[in-house]
Amino acid sequence: PMSQNLQAGFLLHQKNYRESSLIIDVFTQSSGRVSLLAKGVRRQKSPYLGLLRPFIPLNIDYTGSSSLKILTHVETGQSDTILPGLNTYCGFYLNELLRYFIPVDEPYPEVFINYLICLQQLKSSEQIQAALRNFETQLLYATGYGLQLQIDYLTQLPIQSSASYQYDI
Repeated sequence: PMSQNLQAGFLLHQKNYRESSLIIDVFTQSSGRVSLLAKGVRRQKSPYLGLLRPFIPLNIDYTGSSSLKILTHVETGQSDTILPGLNTYCGFYLNELLRYFIPVDEPYPEVFINYLICLQQLKSSEQIQAALRNFETQLLYATGYGLQLQIDYLTQLPIQSSASYQYDI
């Protein structure tokens, strides 16, 4: 048997490739965002048929050194991560943020954990706006685009915890 180096990950995006394959973008805990060729996964007899779905925790293995690697194994321990109603769109929004903000092959383990937390919040459907804003803010900080909230830009004085401020985007 092949030795497997399984990584925790989530499917971010997929597109059909040829007759039975997919090109998928996954976000992994240890490697960050990775593009993979999933050969034959659309065939009825594929052992991975139906596993590659968004918002489901996956364990994956792949091989290759080019920008498009080859998926060699995928498994899931859960199949009940269904986001209720409109929260599905919020989940796709998170996935798009990750696709466009996270560079390929750069690990962002703290963003991975924040993504997991946000998915859990979307699953329970409480405080959706707050969950999304927290995720966005943490993603901006992690990728070097954090908001400067230490100094009042009008006075150039440090922010006082006892004072009240208005943030005008």
